[in-house]
Amino acid sequence: MKNSILFTLFLLSSIFVFGQASKDINNYKYVIIPTKFDFLSEKNQYQMNALTKFLFEKKFTTFFDDDKLPMEIANNKCKALLVNLVNDSGMFVTTLKLEIKNCVGDFLFSFEGESREKSYEKAYQGAVRDAYRKFDAQVNYSYQPSSNTGKIDTITDEVFIEVPLVTTNVDKNLKKEEIIATTESTFETLYAQKMENGYQLINTKPEIVFSILKTNVENVYIIKDKNGILYKKNNNWVAEYLVNDELMTKTYQIKF
Repeated sequence: MKNSILFTLFLLSSIFVFGQASKDINNYKYVIIPTKFDFLSEKNQYQMNALTKFLFEKKFTTFFDDDKLPMEIANNKCKALLVNLVNDSGMFVTTLKLEIKNCVGDFLFSFEGESREKSYEKAYQGAVRDAYRKFDAQVNYSYQPSSNTGKIDTITDEVFIEVPLVTTNVDKNLKKEEIIATTESTFETLYAQKMENGYQLINTKPEIVFSILKTNVENVYIIKDKNGILYKKNNNWVAEYLVNDELMTKTYQIKF
């Protein structure tokens, strides 16, 4: 599964999403940073997340992933870059990899920082400062607003479905009342079945409509094998993906 996810992200790196949005970092004003890095056991351990946020605030408007986001980002996560740290340390040298991605997982930049301090706190903080110095020295960032960054075409497919009043094998916990309720909705209802690193989204036939993979951003998923993303908008979910280089946008209700 891990190899499959990496391969999917590699494929996504070769396409343009959201109206062929520019990958130029100068078009991005916002950065989102997790409150906990995977290689640490606690939120903001050794003040690493706060330090990373502090460093990027020198250039960007920066948020934690659990902050209340402004509407501009809440309605379109692709207006923000995602920053992460990966521990790649050896026996004698602490090495942290600073990764900067866009909303669909494309790598824009990756810089390694090192430290030979013995204490974890000093070593981790020194490594992330070193990585940021390399980013600052090699990337000539100057914010230049672009109408294409994170652009979403407003296409909405309203799907009316007639569901027979029979039980199905969509999910063993699915209730008949939930199936009946879909006839009252403007948008088609899908049902989430949990799988490793994400969900399968099933309709009432039943058949798999999408397989979605988790990201570091709340309520944003990568659509596996579809070159797109799924994100929450108000009480519904919007799927955006490419079909023959054409951006498709569909809105669903999803029962998790």
